[in-house]
Amino acid sequence: GHGHQQTDPFRAQVYAAPATEHPPQSLINESWVANGSLLFEPGTDFKYSSTNFAILGLLLASLDGVAWDGLDQSKVFSELPAARRALYKTVTFAQHGSPASVGAVAGYDRTSYNGHDPSARPGVPVGDVAGVFSGFTASDLTASVGDVARLGYDLFGKAAPHLAPPDLVAAHMVPGPYIHYAFATFNLTTHGLSGADGPYSHTYGHLGATYGYDSLLAYFPGADVALAVASDIETDTQVQPADTMCFAYAAVLADLTQTEEPSCTYTAGSYHGGKCECVCPGGGGKPPCARRAAR
Repeated sequence: GHGHQQTDPFRAQVYAAPATEHPPQSLINESWVANGSLLFEPGTDFKYSSTNFAILGLLLASLDGVAWDGLDQSKVFSELPAARRALYKTVTFAQHGSPASVGAVAGYDRTSYNGHDPSARPGVPVGDVAGVFSGFTASDLTASVGDVARLGYDLFGKAAPHLAPPDLVAAHMVPGPYIHYAFATFNLTTHGLSGADGPYSHTYGHLGATYGYDSLLAYFPGADVALAVASDIETDTQVQPADTMCFAYAAVLADLTQTEEPSCTYTAGSYHGGKCECVCPGGGGKPPCARRAAR
């Protein structure tokens, strides 16, 4: 939880034995996961669960008749034509190994979990910790920010080709205005990420946090643009990707609409509770701002 003393027993476990891998079956059988009872009657409540995405991976492997680590996760791109698939040059599904072993940048844990000092620099290094990828299909994607943004666009964007049928994406993945979380997709409008007004404020995507890394993929349907931010530190509030997204989207929106770029500030909050606020030049409201003068 995110109270005064945050504890994460699995984090302590993987840091104590960094070379040890934790396949999905062993993760699902950890005592705090396999407690033998449901938390609530299905359909009556909501709780975020990475475990279910690992179980989904095991189900897909079973349907393919392969062991869990024989699952070809890159099949997610199979709906795309070959020319579009070829643009994804950095995607790795790390079913084994550590961040260093798959060429990811070194990550640092700067959280306060388990009594750690979040002000200590550079933080706990996780580059050689195999447990970073223990979530299997819930947490084993590594890629450049460009490839992640492309994945977001090919999933949610208006222009073809699409990773999945747009009607299914709209029905199951795009969260409604009062829905916090649809299938694998956060409603980010309520996170105040855009700083913009009207349809340009709508935002959805995914917040990424794993040991030593925080990231963010956001799709803005009003502008029909996907942006990705990745950082090689993990903090309690995950503020750095949202802070960057605030300024990046303001610049991109101004360029796409040929309007004046606003002045933005990002105010950090507790655990995703920050806010991006942008003001047009001359104090003229939120972006998109007035059209740029002819140059």
